[in-house]
Amino acid sequence: MPAWNEEDSIGLAINSLMDQTIFEHCKRLGATVDIFCIANGCTDNTVTIAEEAFDKYRSSHLYTDYFTATVYESSVPNRSHAWNDLVHTLSDKETDYYIFMDADIAFLDRDTLYQMLMELIENPEAILSADTPVKHIKRSKTKSLMNLFSISVTRVNRSAPGLITGQLYCARGSFVRRFHLPDQMIIDDGFIKWLGVTEFLTKTPTEEEITAMVRHSEGSHLFEAYTRPRDIFDNQVRQAVGNSILDFTFQYLRQCMLKDPDTKVDTILLERYRENPNWLKAEIASFVSSRTFWVLKPGLLIAPFTKLKHLTWKNRFIYLPASCLVFLANLPVLLKANWTLKNLQLGSLWKDTKNSELRDASDLEQVV
Repeated sequence: MPAWNEEDSIGLAINSLMDQTIFEHCKRLGATVDIFCIANGCTDNTVTIAEEAFDKYRSSHLYTDYFTATVYESSVPNRSHAWNDLVHTLSDKETDYYIFMDADIAFLDRDTLYQMLMELIENPEAILSADTPVKHIKRSKTKSLMNLFSISVTRVNRSAPGLITGQLYCARGSFVRRFHLPDQMIIDDGFIKWLGVTEFLTKTPTEEEITAMVRHSEGSHLFEAYTRPRDIFDNQVRQAVGNSILDFTFQYLRQCMLKDPDTKVDTILLERYRENPNWLKAEIASFVSSRTFWVLKPGLLIAPFTKLKHLTWKNRFIYLPASCLVFLANLPVLLKANWTLKNLQLGSLWKDTKNSELRDASDLEQVV
């Protein structure tokens, strides 16, 4: 559980986590859950609140013998760095499965984590599993036009096969231990998924193969959707930059494989990270300095329309107006994203976008 300045949500997220039935099933399976809350570069009370919450459960939880809970402080405010710490430093090297959970979500089903775990246990070919993320605005009785638009866009985005979200997913330990995440990998979930389904860029998977390797469980969790115009804009800028970095990284890795056919992608990622954790930023800097103006991923302009291909013809016409609106809204977003990447202002992409819509304890207690 990576956490960056989550003092308003971490306690509720931990309460929701500890109410999961996975601990009960661990007793039956003879397994244990090692929980790590990685406070990466926090400047608020996240650590104190997390420690207090875990202290309570260490002494009062019904299945206290089947879990450990550790709060780890890192001075580096970087999500990928926290991921690497968990997989390669903090956790047991024999860990069979990892569940990566954000510190600002709440579960809608008590069996969510257990169902995600069982998808991997029962399907040996699978490497990842995910639940269904639910925007908090979807549960609202009254929805604004912006809310309805947001929900509509989400339906289109989730039509792709094997979808996972960085908010919550389960991964096979033998898979994630094979590589280090580059520190500048903004869209870490997409990077991890594509490494897995392509077997580290050695094959082009079919949709059926993707669905078999990335399983979808019946569980769900609640997260706070962006509702303020500025937050929505900033998030879209971050996604555009992140997708461009993702595309650039895969191109770089493929070029390395072409230069040396015996080189494996997982080996490249491990060695480059050990040489310099910021290796990707250095490669990006070299790339953008060679370009006069446009540095974003080709195809981002038409991305709202390409996502429609996963829908039926009927639904394509239904969601076409939403895709047209997204296309128009994307123009200023892409210009801002291009400037951000061209000037290597990657640190400016992460902003505090929280508001009170999901933080309110009474709201969360209804769904935990």
